[in-house]
Amino acid sequence: MSPIEKRQQEVFYSTLIGPVMAICPNYGVDPRKCLKDAALRSRFGKYAIGNNYWKLPGHGSAGQHQLITIRRTPHSSENGGVQPEVRRFAVFKTVADAVEAYCKHEKRSRT
Repeated sequence: MSPIEKRQQEVFYSTLIGPVMAICPNYGVDPRKCLKDAALRSRFGKYAIGNNYWKLPGHGSAGQHQLITIRRTPHSSENGGVQPEVRRFAVFKTVADAVEAYCKHEKRSRT
């Protein structure tokens, strides 16, 4: 691991640990799972847009970010087998808002 990657991980954990430890237990969500999911989905914050470390869809406290991606369609020769896809991700004003949204999402998915 390079020094830059190590520093990126330190910043990631120092940014998330406080809100995660304060909010997750209130929703019955394991803080370790919250941190692990955030690390995996955002590559330790490298690809987190608008405090959304989990790529949560929809609207957040600060609105929405629209991202156009290319999806490969192997069964279609139309457009050379690729198709644009619009994905909308929630954007949050604070990390605490994002953690709370993640916990609510996890709680809903377990019921």
